[in-house]
Amino acid sequence: MKPQISNSLFVSPCQGTSPTESGTCFTSPECANKGGSSIGNCASGFGVCCTFRISECGSTIRENCTYVRNADNPTNTVSTTPCTFSIQPLSADIVQLRLDFVDFETVKAAGGACTGTLAIDGPTAREPPTVCGDMSGQHIYVHTDTRNSLQATTLTFTTPNPGGRWNIKIAQIGTFDLSRAPDGCTQYFTGSAGTFSSFSFGDNANVQQALSYQICFRREVGACSISYRVVDENSYDLSGDGTNVAVIDT
Repeated sequence: MKPQISNSLFVSPCQGTSPTESGTCFTSPECANKGGSSIGNCASGFGVCCTFRISECGSTIRENCTYVRNADNPTNTVSTTPCTFSIQPLSADIVQLRLDFVDFETVKAAGGACTGTLAIDGPTAREPPTVCGDMSGQHIYVHTDTRNSLQATTLTFTTPNPGGRWNIKIAQIGTFDLSRAPDGCTQYFTGSAGTFSSFSFGDNANVQQALSYQICFRREVGACSISYRVVDENSYDLSGDGTNVAVIDT
């Protein structure tokens, strides 16, 4: 006879055997019934770390920690038709989504113009910018709080020739979740040290045209200031007089 295990061990975040995938702790039957895949054990072996992978255009995402991929991942998909996914909130308590770009690349011209894109349409008037290029390793917060409504968020990918690929982890964040970002933040960084870069910095092309978003940093315990420095001489370059960059202390 198995010992009784508290329900608090389940429906909690967990890490799979691969460092690139995480999931939610469910019992094995629950994971199977929800259409998930086991990527490891959790709850001292009494549960499975369950993840969800979706690649069919037009699908609705109804589970936390779901990975949205293009159908041909990890190779590029070429299509003249946009591919859309709908994200349905788990409950009325969900106030944000966090999108982690495990792998994402579409074509961006040297001048910063986009060919293939990801557009995010949320239930508020604070949608993040449309993005393109190499976004691997980046993240985006989507603000969804609309006073306890359950309106969906739509992701729309365009991948005309020569195509593009994506593998994005989607996490749903509640009102009192520790990973919740301050209102208005497109990106939110925590910790006493680290690095950050502009969207699509990795493709060595110019910054995407007409790009505007807020990057926020959590003030850590005991800290009273923050210092920024470039990683190397090639890691920072802005045209004009620099008036298009603002630092706001909140």
